[in-house]
Amino acid sequence: MLYQNVYAAALLTMGTSATMGVLGRAIGGLLGLDTVSVWDFILIAVVGGLLSSAVVLAVTVRLSITSYERGWDLDSVGSPLITAMGDVVTLPFLLLASYLVGIRLLTPILGGIALAIAIVALVRGWTSVRLVSKRIVRESFPVLCIAILLDILAGAVVEPRVDEVFLVFPRS
Repeated sequence: MLYQNVYAAALLTMGTSATMGVLGRAIGGLLGLDTVSVWDFILIAVVGGLLSSAVVLAVTVRLSITSYERGWDLDSVGSPLITAMGDVVTLPFLLLASYLVGIRLLTPILGGIALAIAIVALVRGWTSVRLVSKRIVRESFPVLCIAILLDILAGAVVEPRVDEVFLVFPRS
């Protein structure tokens, strides 16, 4: 069971990260925002997503084993800790991944490879013989896509108002 959950999480990380990159660039373009290339978006999302997911996954697996050994209710212990861990870990890794932006030949090549791997990951998850993994991917991917759209739209609303929202207080 643990293997199938980890497998599905890895497939979803690849698939949703690349989807976020493509949708972010598409929506930015539709709204007339000045953005980086689609390959930059994909690369930032995939590299940041994979790095942060690896850390969160390791902590989650360790937490699930510990909670099983000690008889803890994983829902009560795990949900707040894993959510907080994801919030704390993801932003630094996205910042780190952003240093890959605009590298002349490397970014489009790596972005294209990341997109191809993500497509393969989603197809494998959608058609997996591992029933639990297949169910997780099929049920989670559409919901995660809706969450991605909401995140991107929220960012598009806040972006033009960055000065109003984040620079309200004078620097001392």
